[in-house]
Amino acid sequence: MEFYGQITNITTLTPTVKSFEISLETNEFAFLPGQWVDFYIEDDQAAPLIGGFTMVSSPTTLGSIELAIKVERGGSPAVYLHNEANIGDRFKIIGPGGDFVLHNDGAKSVCFIAGGIGINPFMSMLNYIDAKNLNLSVTLLYSAKTPSELVFYERLITLSQRNRSLDFVPTITTHSGEAWDGRVGRIDASLLEQTELKEQTEYYLCGPPGMPTEIAGILKQQGIDQDKIFFEEW
Repeated sequence: MEFYGQITNITTLTPTVKSFEISLETNEFAFLPGQWVDFYIEDDQAAPLIGGFTMVSSPTTLGSIELAIKVERGGSPAVYLHNEANIGDRFKIIGPGGDFVLHNDGAKSVCFIAGGIGINPFMSMLNYIDAKNLNLSVTLLYSAKTPSELVFYERLITLSQRNRSLDFVPTITTHSGEAWDGRVGRIDASLLEQTELKEQTEYYLCGPPGMPTEIAGILKQQGIDQDKIFFEEW
């Protein structure tokens, strides 16, 4: 589906990630939690810059979406949006796309495992679960290099306080000198073994290249069936 949207708010979430709230010029756009859209940036270019970004908002919010975009090096769409985009700017959007979505298969327990900006699809899923008040037990294991790079940390704390069925386990991988009294270390076999999950739990993994594949391998070694593991790399 092709449509247009206008930036209504820009918020700095971390030193490298900004949130963009987009008002859509249609109420007919529908997506599944975890999907993405293509953003077309036409700025005196011979051809538009095209960036694929995952929604972090719930599909239940009609007429608007929220994107969390991490800045990258080079002339990428993310760099343009971070440095040049302003409230009121209008863009062409095409979507949705992607099959890394929350499955409606009757599961009662899920474990989301995220690294860095890989938290994005899970924010959409968590917002959807919260909005629909689904009877679903959720464990979120989320790692970032430093505390300041834990995107949506405060929102996730609020969600976990409001929903007893959400167990939020953040961890950082680098001693940066920032104040932090939580877990330090990667999401590894030890942490996965310590996580008390139900037998029929489904696992969703999203993170930087290599991380989801590595964790999927650990889960298989721990006896988790392949058909219970879903993952995406970015």
